[in-house]
Amino acid sequence: MEPKEKKNPAEKRNLTEKEKLKRVVLIVAGVFLALLLLTGILWILNSLVSNMEPDTEGTFSFYEADYDRDIFEYAPYQRLNRSITYLEYGSGVTLTEDNYLTEGVASAFFYKYFDAVIRGDCDAYRAYLTPHYIETYRPPERFTMQMLYNIEVNREQKVSTAEFEGKTAIVHYFSVKYSIFENNGTFRRDVGSNTSTTQYYEIYVVGGRFYLNAISNKKMVING
Repeated sequence: MEPKEKKNPAEKRNLTEKEKLKRVVLIVAGVFLALLLLTGILWILNSLVSNMEPDTEGTFSFYEADYDRDIFEYAPYQRLNRSITYLEYGSGVTLTEDNYLTEGVASAFFYKYFDAVIRGDCDAYRAYLTPHYIETYRPPERFTMQMLYNIEVNREQKVSTAEFEGKTAIVHYFSVKYSIFENNGTFRRDVGSNTSTTQYYEIYVVGGRFYLNAISNKKMVING
Protein backbone atom coordinates (compact mmCIF):
# COMPACT_ATOMS: atom_id res chain seq x y z
CA MET A 1 0.00 0.00 0.00
CA GLU A 2 1.47 3.26 -1.15
CA PRO A 3 1.88 5.95 1.45
CA LYS A 4 -0.39 9.04 1.14
CA GLU A 5 1.22 12.01 -0.44
CA LYS A 6 1.79 14.66 2.14
CA LYS A 7 0.78 18.22 1.18
CA ASN A 8 3.34 20.91 1.33
CA PRO A 9 2.70 23.32 4.24
CA ALA A 10 2.92 26.19 1.78
CA GLU A 11 0.15 24.61 -0.32
CA LYS A 12 -2.00 24.17 2.79
CA ARG A 13 -1.46 27.82 3.66
CA ASN A 14 -2.43 28.90 0.10
CA LEU A 15 -5.62 26.83 0.22
CA THR A 16 -6.57 28.35 3.59
CA GLU A 17 -6.00 31.88 2.28
CA LYS A 18 -8.10 31.15 -0.82
CA GLU A 19 -10.92 29.83 1.35
CA LYS A 20 -10.76 32.95 3.52
CA LEU A 21 -10.76 35.20 0.46
CA LYS A 22 -13.74 33.31 -0.97
CA ARG A 23 -15.62 33.77 2.29
CA VAL A 24 -14.81 37.50 2.34
CA VAL A 25 -16.05 37.87 -1.25
CA LEU A 26 -19.27 36.04 -0.40
CA ILE A 27 -19.82 38.20 2.70
CA VAL A 28 -19.19 41.44 0.76
CA ALA A 29 -21.54 40.31 -2.01
CA GLY A 30 -24.20 39.43 0.55
CA VAL A 31 -23.90 42.81 2.26
CA PHE A 32 -24.05 44.58 -1.12
CA LEU A 33 -27.21 42.70 -2.11
CA ALA A 34 -28.81 43.42 1.27
CA LEU A 35 -28.05 47.15 0.90
CA LEU A 36 -29.43 47.09 -2.64
CA LEU A 37 -32.62 45.43 -1.44
CA LEU A 38 -32.97 47.89 1.46
CA THR A 39 -32.49 50.83 -0.91
CA GLY A 40 -35.23 49.51 -3.16
CA ILE A 41 -37.63 49.08 -0.25
CA LEU A 42 -36.91 52.62 1.02
CA TRP A 43 -37.46 54.05 -2.47
CA ILE A 44 -40.83 52.31 -2.75
CA LEU A 45 -41.90 53.51 0.70
CA ASN A 46 -40.82 57.06 -0.10
CA SER A 47 -42.83 57.01 -3.35
CA LEU A 48 -45.91 55.82 -1.51
CA VAL A 49 -45.56 58.50 1.17
CA SER A 50 -44.99 61.24 -1.43
CA ASN A 51 -48.25 60.36 -3.15
CA MET A 52 -50.32 60.37 0.02
CA GLU A 53 -52.62 63.24 0.96
CA PRO A 54 -51.41 65.34 3.91
CA ASP A 55 -52.92 64.10 7.16
CA THR A 56 -54.51 67.39 8.16
CA GLU A 57 -56.86 65.57 10.52
CA GLY A 58 -53.87 64.46 12.55
CA THR A 59 -52.30 67.92 12.46
CA PHE A 60 -55.20 70.05 13.70
CA SER A 61 -58.07 69.60 16.10
CA PHE A 62 -61.39 70.89 14.78
CA TYR A 63 -64.56 71.96 16.54
CA GLU A 64 -67.75 70.02 15.90
CA ALA A 65 -69.58 71.24 12.79
CA ASP A 66 -73.01 72.72 13.47
CA TYR A 67 -74.81 73.58 10.23
CA ASP A 68 -77.70 75.14 12.15
CA ARG A 69 -75.67 77.66 14.15
CA ASP A 70 -76.20 81.33 13.34
CA ILE A 71 -72.79 82.84 14.02
CA PHE A 72 -74.25 86.36 13.95
CA GLU A 73 -75.94 85.50 17.24
CA TYR A 74 -72.82 83.97 18.78
CA ALA A 75 -71.48 86.59 21.19
CA PRO A 76 -67.83 85.39 21.40
CA TYR A 77 -67.49 85.76 17.62
CA GLN A 78 -69.33 89.08 17.49
CA ARG A 79 -66.75 90.59 19.84
CA LEU A 80 -63.94 89.96 17.32
CA ASN A 81 -62.78 92.25 14.52
CA ARG A 82 -64.94 90.98 11.66
CA SER A 83 -64.23 93.78 9.17
CA ILE A 84 -62.22 93.48 5.96
CA THR A 85 -59.15 95.70 5.65
CA TYR A 86 -58.52 96.28 1.96
CA LEU A 87 -55.17 97.76 0.92
CA GLU A 88 -53.64 98.65 -2.40
CA TYR A 89 -49.85 98.88 -2.26
CA GLY A 90 -49.87 99.21 1.53
CA SER A 91 -52.56 101.83 2.16
CA GLY A 92 -56.29 101.34 2.29
CA VAL A 93 -59.55 101.28 4.20
CA THR A 94 -62.03 99.10 6.03
CA LEU A 95 -64.67 97.85 3.61
CA THR A 96 -68.31 98.56 4.44
CA GLU A 97 -71.68 98.21 2.75
CA ASP A 98 -71.35 101.86 1.71
CA ASN A 99 -67.87 101.86 0.16
CA TYR A 100 -66.97 98.34 -1.02
CA LEU A 101 -67.86 99.12 -4.65
CA THR A 102 -65.43 102.02 -5.00
CA GLU A 103 -62.34 101.43 -2.89
CA GLY A 104 -60.16 99.44 -5.28
CA VAL A 105 -59.85 97.21 -8.30
CA ALA A 106 -61.05 94.12 -6.40
CA SER A 107 -62.68 95.57 -3.28
CA ALA A 108 -66.15 94.48 -4.42
CA PHE A 109 -64.90 90.97 -5.23
CA PHE A 110 -63.33 90.40 -1.82
CA TYR A 111 -66.25 91.94 0.04
CA LYS A 112 -68.69 89.55 -1.65
CA TYR A 113 -66.28 86.59 -1.61
CA PHE A 114 -65.73 86.75 2.14
CA ASP A 115 -69.40 87.48 2.75
CA ALA A 116 -70.25 84.21 0.98
CA VAL A 117 -67.71 82.29 3.07
CA ILE A 118 -68.86 83.83 6.36
CA ARG A 119 -72.51 83.11 5.59
CA GLY A 120 -71.76 79.54 4.57
CA ASP A 121 -73.16 80.17 1.09
CA CYS A 122 -71.22 77.52 -0.81
CA ASP A 123 -72.99 78.12 -4.13
CA ALA A 124 -72.14 81.83 -4.09
CA TYR A 125 -68.58 81.02 -3.04
CA ARG A 126 -68.01 78.51 -5.85
CA ALA A 127 -69.38 80.99 -8.41
CA TYR A 128 -66.23 83.06 -7.79
CA LEU A 129 -63.90 80.16 -8.71
CA THR A 130 -62.47 79.29 -12.12
CA PRO A 131 -62.77 75.70 -13.41
CA HIS A 132 -59.00 75.44 -12.96
CA TYR A 133 -59.32 76.32 -9.29
CA ILE A 134 -62.10 73.79 -8.71
CA GLU A 135 -60.19 71.02 -10.49
CA THR A 136 -56.88 71.79 -8.79
CA TYR A 137 -57.89 72.63 -5.23
CA ARG A 138 -61.14 70.65 -4.93
CA PRO A 139 -62.95 73.21 -2.75
CA PRO A 140 -65.72 71.99 -0.41
CA GLU A 141 -69.19 71.50 -1.80
CA ARG A 142 -70.71 72.32 1.59
CA PHE A 143 -69.53 74.19 4.66
CA THR A 144 -71.01 75.86 7.71
CA MET A 145 -71.03 79.59 8.39
CA GLN A 146 -67.39 80.50 8.91
CA MET A 147 -66.27 82.73 11.79
CA LEU A 148 -63.61 84.67 9.91
CA TYR A 149 -61.97 87.66 11.56
CA ASN A 150 -58.92 89.95 11.22
CA ILE A 151 -59.30 89.78 7.43
CA GLU A 152 -56.66 91.70 5.49
CA VAL A 153 -56.27 91.93 1.72
CA ASN A 154 -53.27 93.65 0.15
CA ARG A 155 -52.87 94.18 -3.59
CA GLU A 156 -49.50 93.35 -5.11
CA GLN A 157 -48.00 95.78 -7.63
CA LYS A 158 -47.58 93.44 -10.60
CA VAL A 159 -50.35 92.82 -13.17
CA SER A 160 -50.25 90.27 -16.00
CA THR A 161 -52.52 88.59 -18.54
CA ALA A 162 -53.63 85.01 -19.19
CA GLU A 163 -55.90 83.07 -21.50
CA PHE A 164 -59.25 82.13 -19.99
CA GLU A 165 -61.94 80.28 -21.96
CA GLY A 166 -60.77 81.79 -25.25
CA LYS A 167 -60.49 85.31 -23.85
CA THR A 168 -57.68 87.39 -22.41
CA ALA A 169 -57.94 87.83 -18.66
CA ILE A 170 -56.29 90.60 -16.67
CA VAL A 171 -54.56 88.98 -13.70
CA HIS A 172 -54.19 90.72 -10.34
CA TYR A 173 -52.27 89.41 -7.34
CA PHE A 174 -53.13 89.83 -3.66
CA SER A 175 -51.74 88.71 -0.34
CA VAL A 176 -54.56 87.63 1.97
CA LYS A 177 -54.64 86.67 5.63
CA TYR A 178 -57.38 85.98 8.15
CA SER A 179 -58.15 83.79 11.13
CA ILE A 180 -61.01 81.36 11.73
CA PHE A 181 -62.57 81.37 15.18
CA GLU A 182 -63.34 77.86 16.42
CA ASN A 183 -62.51 76.34 13.05
CA ASN A 184 -64.62 73.23 12.38
CA GLY A 185 -62.70 72.21 9.27
CA THR A 186 -65.65 72.29 6.86
CA PHE A 187 -64.14 75.15 4.85
CA ARG A 188 -60.41 74.85 5.54
CA ARG A 189 -58.55 71.92 7.04
CA ASP A 190 -55.03 73.26 6.52
CA VAL A 191 -55.18 75.70 9.46
CA GLY A 192 -56.23 75.47 13.05
CA SER A 193 -58.37 77.86 15.06
CA ASN A 194 -57.25 81.43 15.67
CA THR A 195 -54.12 81.22 13.54
CA SER A 196 -53.26 83.58 10.72
CA THR A 197 -51.18 82.60 7.69
CA THR A 198 -50.57 84.68 4.58
CA GLN A 199 -51.74 83.25 1.26
CA TYR A 200 -51.36 84.64 -2.24
CA TYR A 201 -54.41 84.91 -4.49
CA GLU A 202 -54.40 85.02 -8.28
CA ILE A 203 -57.50 86.89 -9.46
CA TYR A 204 -58.71 86.77 -13.08
CA VAL A 205 -60.81 89.60 -14.50
CA VAL A 206 -62.79 88.72 -17.63
CA GLY A 207 -65.52 90.91 -19.06
CA GLY A 208 -65.75 92.81 -15.80
CA ARG A 209 -66.19 89.65 -13.71
CA PHE A 210 -63.69 88.51 -11.09
CA TYR A 211 -62.66 84.93 -10.42
CA LEU A 212 -60.23 83.27 -8.04
CA ASN A 213 -57.91 81.12 -10.16
CA ALA A 214 -55.20 80.03 -7.72
CA ILE A 215 -54.02 80.23 -4.13
CA SER A 216 -50.46 79.67 -2.95
CA ASN A 217 -48.74 79.69 0.42
CA LYS A 218 -45.69 81.17 -1.32
CA LYS A 219 -45.46 84.40 -3.26
CA MET A 220 -46.28 83.66 -6.88
CA VAL A 221 -43.76 84.02 -9.69
CA ILE A 222 -45.38 86.51 -12.07
CA ASN A 223 -44.61 86.42 -15.78
CA GLY A 224 -45.23 89.32 -18.11
